[in-house]
Amino acid sequence: MTDLGIRYVDFLEKLSSEIQSNFDEAEMIEDAKASRILGGMKQVAGAGDKRIKMLNAILPYLKSWSSKNQYEFLLYLRGSIAATPFIEKQFPAFGAERMRKIYQGLPLNAKIGTIRLYLTETFLARKEVTSKDGKKLMKYLIDQGDDEEVKDYAGLMLESLLLGLEQAGNKDFQFDVLSALIAMAPNKSLDKNDPDRNKSVGETLKLILEQFPGIGPKIGQFLVATNLLEDGINKVLVDTQDKTLPPKWYEMYTDLESIIGGGHELGFDIIKFLGGGGVKYSFSAREKKTGEVLAMQVFRNDFQNNADVQIEVLDYAIKDLIKKDGPRWAFLQVVVNSAIRRVQREKRVAREAMKTSLARKGLYSGFNDDKIKVAVPIQELINNRLLVSRYAKGGSFMRMSKEDQQIVGQKILRMEAEILYPEEFKQSSRQTKGSSLV
Repeated sequence: MTDLGIRYVDFLEKLSSEIQSNFDEAEMIEDAKASRILGGMKQVAGAGDKRIKMLNAILPYLKSWSSKNQYEFLLYLRGSIAATPFIEKQFPAFGAERMRKIYQGLPLNAKIGTIRLYLTETFLARKEVTSKDGKKLMKYLIDQGDDEEVKDYAGLMLESLLLGLEQAGNKDFQFDVLSALIAMAPNKSLDKNDPDRNKSVGETLKLILEQFPGIGPKIGQFLVATNLLEDGINKVLVDTQDKTLPPKWYEMYTDLESIIGGGHELGFDIIKFLGGGGVKYSFSAREKKTGEVLAMQVFRNDFQNNADVQIEVLDYAIKDLIKKDGPRWAFLQVVVNSAIRRVQREKRVAREAMKTSLARKGLYSGFNDDKIKVAVPIQELINNRLLVSRYAKGGSFMRMSKEDQQIVGQKILRMEAEILYPEEFKQSSRQTKGSSLV
């Protein structure tokens, strides 16, 4: 099985989850994964991955080309243009088309890494992303559409975002964003049957926003809610997702250890990863002493550290957009501010715990009846990064019977009405006993 490489590593991670490994077992599996990765690297170094060797071999050669030829070769690799006479002559041993197929056969993340290396070593070596050559590349990416207003809209947003990254002192991230955009399928592919032939500006904006875990997806959601963009853009932006990778099983244990201490004797065994994003993630765990199942929310350290930088970048970008073309971009300032306020609220871990306590002790107390018990879990905040509560298995309202949906729906509406309009609700209840204000 060890010859399966990365598939073997994925299998071990899945195994760790399915057997609900404890801390010691998770560490052993993580060591096995690391050993396999190192072994795989040695194997590649010995036998040679032809694709990697070929790309590495031509990089010094590409550095000798003119800026014009480097630019055109980049467009050729992604499938935007046909080979120029110069490009056709450069690879007599295996042909330019083979080079393009090697690149286009890579996974998206590998493409992004390859493009970033290419840019920093050749076309934009020792240059800024916002330099003349960088702007030339951005303009090409945007100019694939047919709608002049849409092209202008996307171009301004991309340019201001990259400027915001520069102003915030995060120039490396500029290359990450630009590389991701180049690695996308071209807006106008040479292949007429390519389903990605006409990429919308929405997909461009979506990809940009997804580079900002936590904040970016919220901006995408707020943009859709404003209904100020074209339907075609909104249909793409509505699917803006937080692309933060879920933590590995062993990483959840090490996060717990860093928060509560105790080495491997944490007092808990992880049962199941429940979900998460750029701000926090959740999992269920069983307390060893009592056997009680708990729900745990861990606030990510990387987000806590990076959120302020992301906010600074977006603030610079919006100010630049308003400066260039105020009236059309003023609404975006409101959108971004709303997203930022929401993220800042999520950063206030103590406030999150206090809100739960308020809901349990005040808002939702006293609503029990013969059919439904209303309860908000008791939650404990540990070291400002971990929220622990009793685990309540969730269910879907849509999977209930029609009869239960009616009972639960009326209960929810009655509770929210009484919470939002307590005086009006009391007055209505006195006037019409036995009825509910909904």
